[in-house]
Amino acid sequence: MTTKTVKGAAAALVSVAAALTLGACSSGQISQTASQVAAVDGARADTPDGKMGVRDVTVEVDGTSTASLRFTLVNQDTDMSVHSLKSATVDGEKVSLRGDTELNRDCSIVAGSRAHLDTLPEVGDGICITQVVTAVRDKGFPPGGNADVVFTFDDGQTIDVTATISAPTLTPADIDRPEGKGDGHEGHSGH
Repeated sequence: MTTKTVKGAAAALVSVAAALTLGACSSGQISQTASQVAAVDGARADTPDGKMGVRDVTVEVDGTSTASLRFTLVNQDTDMSVHSLKSATVDGEKVSLRGDTELNRDCSIVAGSRAHLDTLPEVGDGICITQVVTAVRDKGFPPGGNADVVFTFDDGQTIDVTATISAPTLTPADIDRPEGKGDGHEGHSGH
């Protein structure tokens, strides 16, 4: 064997050994991401038969006497059947649903307050998403707490979830501060 061939074989052997060593680094270990789910705020569940599913179920309060129920509803029925959402309740309070609640296969309903829906990007042609405006009497839902939500469908099936109660996130424009206060510069001389 020539020196050139030995060096080439040694380099190849080192490469294979390095690949095996690096590949074995996570062997037998529990992956941190193996049990993680998508970052969505709300609860999720399906009907017992799996034909309808709700995602991101959240009760949103805004300090008024009316809250909203935010959710995404998906028709997953492999029979290609049309289904509809007949009603929803939050802790026994009936939710007002304004919009078309009938859903074809592989279509979605995105629901929430009008203000929430207005912040969503527009969808392109061929995308089957309907918006539904929701409202429910706020009987003192505490932000950070939970509420029982029940969805009832045309075939009598229901989905029961425990949803988080959230308040809208404030932006700097929402905070009323007197001029010169709260900017972190009061009482400091220029340096």
